[in-house]
Amino acid sequence: MERLGMTELIGSKPCRERDLVLAMVAQRVLRPDSKLGTAARFADTTLATDFGVQEANEDDLYAAMDWVLDRQPFIEKKLAQRHLKTGGRVFYDLSSSSYYGSHCPLAARCHNRDGLKLPAIAYGLLTDDGGRPVALSVYPGNTGDPTTVPDQVEALRQRFGIGRLCWWATAACSPRRRSRNCARWRAAAGSPVCAAATSASCWNPVGKPMRPSSIRKTSPNFRTRIFQANG
Repeated sequence: MERLGMTELIGSKPCRERDLVLAMVAQRVLRPDSKLGTAARFADTTLATDFGVQEANEDDLYAAMDWVLDRQPFIEKKLAQRHLKTGGRVFYDLSSSSYYGSHCPLAARCHNRDGLKLPAIAYGLLTDDGGRPVALSVYPGNTGDPTTVPDQVEALRQRFGIGRLCWWATAACSPRRRSRNCARWRAAAGSPVCAAATSASCWNPVGKPMRPSSIRKTSPNFRTRIFQANG
């Protein structure tokens, strides 16, 4: 965690909430558990002493999560500064998780990727080309992949300072839907954004067609969407 600069990433100023978040991250790596279970395991390991969070209970952990949620934009901006660069690639994919509770407004019935007949919550993960997470967005479970793209374009342009974008949507779709999605993405960007789907071909920023096979070589997952940041 020291090598990754986690302490400075979470918060530049020392505080108990930062220590609790770091302790939860370490516990999550060692043995994932609920907040109640995590607080109980602090007594069985040296983590509480190492991070100075002795006597912490589950309420303290939930309060620390609320604190770090407020800091999410600052943390993501730091991650973007570390890992994104002009001319680099940014990978994005939308997934979902089943929800077993009954009080989350984001939980919705949909095509459940887990194969369960349960509501789900969708989340979009933005990473650099090495798979290092940069930003995370959460959506209602019945949100479709294309409708989340404008949020990611806005994040790259407005929050992270990426200028011109080339968007390669590698999941196949019908020509009519592809055209509608391209128009939506261009409108969301407010400036040049090349968008196409690889069911036939892709187009780079200078208007030359690219074969799907050439894009497949650039991505470890052919279904992953790719942003190309060109300055």
